[in-house]
Order: sequence, then C-alpha cells, then structure tokens
Amino acid sequence: MGTTEAQRVLVNRPNLIANWNDLWQSGFYDSDNAANSPEPSQWFWGVNLGHRSNSSTYRYGGQIAIRSSNTLPVMYFRSTNVNGVGTWARILHNVGTQKINGGLEITDPHEASIKITGSSSELGGRLILENTTKNNPYQATRWHIFNMTGAYGNALQFWAYNDYSCGSGGICNNPMLILNDDGNVGIGRAPSYKLDVNGTIRVNATIYPSDERLKSNIKPLFEEKDKLYLLQGKSYKKTLPPTGFEELFSEKKKNEEFPEYGFLAQELKEVFPDLVFQDSAGYYSVNYVGLIPIIVEALKAQRLEIEKQHEQIKQLVKLMDIKSINEDVFRESGIESIPLLLQNTPNPFNEVTEIGYFIPETVKKADIYIYDINGFQQRNISIFERGKGVTTLQASALRAGIYFYTLICDGKPVDTKQMILTR
Repeated sequence: MGTTEAQRVLVNRPNLIANWNDLWQSGFYDSDNAANSPEPSQWFWGVNLGHRSNSSTYRYGGQIAIRSSNTLPVMYFRSTNVNGVGTWARILHNVGTQKINGGLEITDPHEASIKITGSSSELGGRLILENTTKNNPYQATRWHIFNMTGAYGNALQFWAYNDYSCGSGGICNNPMLILNDDGNVGIGRAPSYKLDVNGTIRVNATIYPSDERLKSNIKPLFEEKDKLYLLQGKSYKKTLPPTGFEELFSEKKKNEEFPEYGFLAQELKEVFPDLVFQDSAGYYSVNYVGLIPIIVEALKAQRLEIEKQHEQIKQLVKLMDIKSINEDVFRESGIESIPLLLQNTPNPFNEVTEIGYFIPETVKKADIYIYDINGFQQRNISIFERGKGVTTLQASALRAGIYFYTLICDGKPVDTKQMILTR
C-alpha cells in the first residue's frame, strides 16, 4: 500500500493583490486598500483556497482574510462563485467590540440564551438598540438596557439617549423605565410603589378589589363624615417629586410647575391619616379615592337634614294665618333668619288684597316688586318693618290682569308668587 507524504509549504512573501475577486489560484496573499476587501482602506493578509478545476475564468473557492491590527484581532471569511464574488462574514471572538451585519439566531433544544456581562460593577451588562435615522431632539437615537446596581439602584433599566438634544429640552440620557429587583416598576422615576409614574397617566377605567369576602371589621361611617368639614381645599402650583436620579446628572433639569386643586397631604394626615402615604424619599401622597365613601355619607346626611327642614317649613306655612302670624312660631322652628313671602289673600281680587311676609332683623333693605305678565314693573313697595307684616294693595292702582310679585331682600330675590286682578 502506498503512502502520501504531506507537502510542506513555505511562503517568504505572499502575493500582493489589487482585487480579491480576481483570485483563482490557491495561495497566500496580502492587500493594501484592495478592491472587494472586507473593509476599505485596510491592510489584509489572507488565504485563497481554489477549486481543483479552477482557472482565471472559473474562480470558485473559499477565502480567509485577517486585518492588520496591533490591538484587536479581526478575521473574515467567505466563499466565492464562478466570478470570484462572495459576501464577507466577520468571525466573532471574545476580545473587543464585535459587529454583526445581519441577524443572529440561537437554537438550543434545551436552553437558548444570550449572556452579556459588563465591565462596570454598577452598570452591569448592557444591550444597545440604535436607530441613526432618528435626529429629532424628542426621539431616542439609542436605547440602552442595563442590569444596574449601586447609585443607580438595583434594577433592570431602560435609558433613552439622543446625541443631538442635550441642553435643548429634548431627550438627553434619561432613564425611562425602571424594573426594580423587588418588583416595583417606575416610569421616569425610581419607584417606591408597585407602579410609580413621573407624569400624567390616562386609562379608560380604574377598578379596585372591593368584594365583601375580602374585608373584615366592617363599620358604618359616622364620625368620619363629620370630619369631612374640617378639610380645607386649596388651589396651588405643584412640581413633581424628585425622580431619584438627580445626583447622577451634573446638569439639573428644571421641574415644571402646573396648577392643581386638592388638599395638602400634611393637613389631610391630621384628619384622615389612613389616606396619606409617604415614599422612601419622605414625600407624601394622597388617596383621593378613599374620600369618596366619606363624601357620599356626608351628602346623604345633609340631604336628610334638608328634607327635614323643608317639611318643617311646609307645615309652618300651612299653619300661618295671614292676619295673625305668631313670631314665636318662627323662633321655635329655627327659621327666624329666613325671609318669607306669602300668597296674597284674597286671590283673585277686585278691590283690595293683602300680601303677608316675614323679614328677619338681619335684613337691611326689603322691597316687594309687582310686575305685569309682560315683565314690566308696575309697583315698588318698600318694607321698613322687620318680623311679620302685611302690606295692602288697592285694585284701583292696577288694571285687570295677571301679575307677579317678588320679595327682594338686600338685593337678592327671595320668592315670587302670582296674583290675579279682576273687574
């Protein structure tokens, strides 16, 4: 049986080429700024592995090219067609920044994964998503995803970068989304709660678990509704609390103020402490929704009181005799501070009618104005007495028709009633 001895190939000087697509012979080559090299304006050493039947017009083969570099190794390879044309692929390794011109697919029957480990102990590994066509100050040129710790907090963080807008009010290296290791989520701020948003949110609806089976120690609201009147609503301009990242930036951003109506958390805490919360930075927040049941009970109690008073007034008016109003009735009923206008008697009338009224002592000026059906004023009767009283109206002072008379106390209408004059 014969044997084949391996041939030893020694190359003292590789062949210098001008175009990598022209190679068809196997051998060692080098190039300086050659056409169709893996990178323009670079020096490469390489190997061409030609097909056994190759010729200058039949340039099938495989090529390997190594870029001249005294820092990071860079290697490319490709296969070529009959014209010597092919696409260079860069070989990845574990030194320096690697570039992939195309997609990356990882297939593993058990566990497919990508592990990114950063050299910074605080920033951790990062994934960068870049879109260089974004050049608007309010668009993110790059999104960086970090697994951070230290001064940045223990969280997976999404940062937006824009290379054009620092100092112009747009996006400039801002942490946008923070997923804390403890499960808290922050949008634009370091979270102190399960969801902590630095800004305004909009939702179609908000629902809260309120099943009776989830609750214990259920009690009606008695004292709480009375405390409601201790609160003082305020109007103010408010800035948002710190995001938790201020110390990371040398340039401080102006915190925008906006008008709002509400309560001061420190004051609300004195009345309803269960509705006030304090975050890790010491700032207070208010559960306004928790006030709704208290307001409902207060309105229900107020309505009952108003209905009771209305019924008292109706009964008192029925008991009143136009010629003998007993002022004690007003004092005992607690309505002595309420002005009243009574229906004229008789009504209709053709000679004379009397209009009864009650004017509290606190009223400075009182008048009864009489209008015709078209709204034109016909008479003005000034009332100087206080308490119960009656004014007389002669039929001769008016023409037959329908009239309205209104009691005005200190410039405010109290009541209006209708009277009819016949002939």
